[in-house]
Amino acid sequence: RFASVTKARCRDGCSRATITGNSGVVSLDETARRGYGIHNDLHGGTERGEIMDQQRELLKGNTESLLLALVAQEPMYGYQLVKELEARSQGYFQFREGTLYPALHRLEKDGLLDAKWQRSPTGQKRRYYFLTEEGQGALASRLSQWQGFSHAVSMVLAPTRA
Repeated sequence: RFASVTKARCRDGCSRATITGNSGVVSLDETARRGYGIHNDLHGGTERGEIMDQQRELLKGNTESLLLALVAQEPMYGYQLVKELEARSQGYFQFREGTLYPALHRLEKDGLLDAKWQRSPTGQKRRYYFLTEEGQGALASRLSQWQGFSHAVSMVLAPTRA
């Protein structure tokens, strides 16, 4: 039997439930439904948690470049960006609102994106993001930096033998 169930959000925004019962406290989160295990697996201590922390750190440095690259191909609204990132990365990138919208707002504030409310083909009003001229230059610069960085990392990780 359970004495209590408490719903909350962790520091990273995961929704979770803490269940207190005769056997102690168990913390479950939304990722348990995806097969990632208990909440602590995401936030350190386990190999799975460490991998996810590394992926999160890699994403932090590249989120804005990914968004600029997608919007450069066609104007998109928030949910469309999330779905496109997930589809193109074969599920590797799974953005949450807490990651997506602050990044979009930063890009808009920096003049790299412009946003306009428009009706979608289904008639709903959505906020579409467009790449500005300044955003095109920033994207070109970021792509060049990424290519150089990626090449250098590849040379270190998989050196060729002479």
